[in-house]
Amino acid sequence: MQGVDAQSTRHLAPGLRRVSGRLLVNHVSASADRYAAARLFILVLERRFADHWEAIKEIHRRHPRYDGRAGPRDQTLYFFVRMSPAPDGGYDLVAEGSLGRGSGHETAGGGGLVLELASARKGWFVPFDTIRIRQERPAVEGRVQESVELLSKGKGREVPFMKMEEEGLVYRPVRP
Repeated sequence: MQGVDAQSTRHLAPGLRRVSGRLLVNHVSASADRYAAARLFILVLERRFADHWEAIKEIHRRHPRYDGRAGPRDQTLYFFVRMSPAPDGGYDLVAEGSLGRGSGHETAGGGGLVLELASARKGWFVPFDTIRIRQERPAVEGRVQESVELLSKGKGREVPFMKMEEEGLVYRPVRP
């Protein structure tokens, strides 16, 4: 990202101050499909502020014979997450975005987070009602691990539908 000033504040609303920005490039390592890493490319742009963060996730399914079963070949997801200090030193989170609304928690120091969203997609043919996103930042600098689970939480129990695990590289902005 040499030459890109992701810290620029000229497009921010008055009174907002950017705390950090980062770009994540994820490669899927889903155990269900040993070739998934070659078929899926994910790019996440995340901007963090003092009281919230925003993320845009671009998904591109690269395989030439992709059949559309998991959605369009190219998808854009948006997340807006409000943060409030929690007693343990982390943050309680309230999220809304293209997948739905929900809440979660980020551990102190940003080591990991869990978000649960009530799915915005509801209907007879949608076999899940909850999306759980977990992120961990291992000791290796510049990495993030994420799992996305689709669950049905009806009748007091969780029934898993799908789980996708991703590992990403984190690129922090460089000032020119």
